[in-house]
Amino acid sequence: MARGTAQIAPAAVLQGKVFPNHQGTGLPGVMETMMSLKFSIDDLTDPQLSPEMKGYIASVEANPPALTEDAILSAARDATGLNDFGPEDFRERLKVLLDEWNGDKRAYALKRQFLLDYAIRYATNRLLIHDLLKHHPGIYDEQCRIANHRLGQDQDRRIARIARKPDRHSIADPSRLT
Repeated sequence: MARGTAQIAPAAVLQGKVFPNHQGTGLPGVMETMMSLKFSIDDLTDPQLSPEMKGYIASVEANPPALTEDAILSAARDATGLNDFGPEDFRERLKVLLDEWNGDKRAYALKRQFLLDYAIRYATNRLLIHDLLKHHPGIYDEQCRIANHRLGQDQDRRIARIARKPDRHSIADPSRLT
């Protein structure tokens, strides 16, 4: 077996097969079969990276990303073409997060890039959601229906409480979205 490859059965081998279910329910036991397959990674201590991955890592290390509010919000604006993030109270929470991330002296460049991408994704989603709500204010009036399936007793009681006091748990209050 080549380094860094996993030993698992290909999907084609599993298709169309019925595996006995270990709980006796009569349903195919595919999950049990998958769990029993041998899986090994033999290059954890000495990863064998593709040339593309090596190039990406070298690029990030040569140009470490700046974890700043401006970098994140500018990238989100560029990605969406939108500018309105809605209420500005999220900036204080973002600052706390960035202070933590920037205070981590063990955060190497690649980790910092992952964190930057993570923050940009959430800032982008905030722009998109705020824009959607601005253009479709009727969303606040929509009724949420709970699927007809059995929940545990604690969840049932919580849902009943919410149903009795809809004003406390309503999406009609836009401040709950920030």
